[in-house]
Parts: sequence; C-alpha cells; structure tokens
Amino acid sequence: MIATGSEVQLALAAHEKLEAQGIGVRVVSLPCWNIFDAQPIEYREAVLLPDVPMLAIEAGVSLGWRPYVGPGHAVIGVDRFWRISSGRDGHARIWI
Repeated sequence: MIATGSEVQLALAAHEKLEAQGIGVRVVSLPCWNIFDAQPIEYREAVLLPDVPMLAIEAGVSLGWRPYVGPGHAVIGVDRFWRISSGRDGHARIWI
C-alpha cells in the first residue's frame, strides 16, 4: 500500500488487520512525488517493487497515483464530490 499524509495511518491500520489474517502487506509513505521521481531507478524499484500488486490510498483525487501503482492496480480516492445547494427541499444534492 502506498499513502501520504493522513492516509498513512489508514494504510497502517489496514496493514495490521491484514497481517493478523496472515496476509503480508508492505506500507510505503510517499510524501513527495517529485523527490521520489528524482531518485535512481534502483532506489525507486526497491521501494515500489515491480510486479507486486499495489494499492494507493488518497483522500483526494486519485489521478496522480497512476504512474506509481501502474495499470491494473488500484487507487482508492475521491474523484467525485457532492455539491449541496438549497433547492425546493432545502438540500438538493448533485454530483460535480
């Protein structure tokens, strides 16, 4: 699992639950894509192991994680937001 900021605690909590079930999981905190990208390829591949399933956890838009997890891997993020406006019922919700 890859996370940054407040999402790291979520990844660590998931890690504990999965490990308790005998599922080996690794958590990587990736706070700065630019600094990570500037590292040698050997370092990047040692941190984000090639050919290993990955899951990125993002409390915001998931768009930027795709280069790090690769195709076919998952990103949990919020790509749609609620907008609340007061209509006739006072709380009409629409997706934006």
